[in-house]
Amino acid sequence: MACNCAGSVGCDCVIIAGTGMSVSGLGTSGDPYVVTNGYPPVGVTDTPSLDLTLAANSISGKVRLAPLLSVQDTGEVDLTLNGAGTEASPFVLSAALPGITLSPSNTGQVLMKKPDGSWGPGDATSAPIGAVQTANGLFGDGSAGSPVRIRAKTYAEWESVVDAAAF
Repeated sequence: MACNCAGSVGCDCVIIAGTGMSVSGLGTSGDPYVVTNGYPPVGVTDTPSLDLTLAANSISGKVRLAPLLSVQDTGEVDLTLNGAGTEASPFVLSAALPGITLSPSNTGQVLMKKPDGSWGPGDATSAPIGAVQTANGLFGDGSAGSPVRIRAKTYAEWESVVDAAAF
C-alpha cells in the first residue's frame, strides 16, 4: 500500500470520502477500507418513441418517430404513411383524391365536374357569349373571342373597376 501499512495493527493512512461516497474499515487485513458510492445506480428506461442505451457511463438514444405520427383521412383526401422513419426506410406520405380521376388526359384539358358528380379531365371551354356582365373599365363577355379585360388609366377608373367586379 502507498502509505506503507503492514501487519494487522492498523494504518496511519487517512482516506476521506468525497460527495456521495463513504469509507468504512480500519485499513487492516481483517478490517480493510471499503469505499462505497452512495448514489443509486443509473439506469435507462425506453419509451415507444425513445430507445436509450447505457454504456460506460454514457447514455445515448435513438428517437422513434413512427409511434408519434399518424395520418387522418377526410372525405376529400385519402392519406397513407409508409416507412419506419429510418435512413434505411424513410417515411413516405402519399395522398389520393377520391372521386377525382387525373388520367387519361390530354394536353390542354382541365379538371371539370362530370355529369355523374365525379371530377376528371375534360376539354377547356370558355364562357358563353354574354355570360359575364362588364362596366366601368371592365370589357369583354368572358368568351374565347372576347375575354374579360381591364382598361383603366387613372385612380378613379381603377376604383370604378373594383366596384364593377361583382360576378
